[in-house]
Amino acid sequence: MSELENENMDMDLDLKESRIYEVGYHLAPILSEETVPREVAEIMAVIQKNKGILVSEEMPKLIPLAYDLTKIIAGHKHKFEKAYFGWIKFEADPPAIIAIQQELMPKENIVRFLIVK
Repeated sequence: MSELENENMDMDLDLKESRIYEVGYHLAPILSEETVPREVAEIMAVIQKNKGILVSEEMPKLIPLAYDLTKIIAGHKHKFEKAYFGWIKFEADPPAIIAIQQELMPKENIVRFLIVK
């Protein structure tokens, strides 16, 4: 078997094996503290809907940002100096990550997010 065939086989195996990922996110500071858990529950629901298994999490805390972030919410441009920052660690198959990203992107109350392996 050639080296290229071995590489392709390894890539196929990688797509079938679950991995641990972490999504870090900033929620808009215009949310009330009472609504933040509901937003986190929506992020978790997206992960679980895509067959992700939750491992651990840290509830968001309001923090000052290193630089201002802008986001259009309900048709208006908002500039944020603070945001609620939290993270969720989960196990999922690699193809599920694309679906999770696509579902999180349009959510207006998520100012920014990043999924890392």
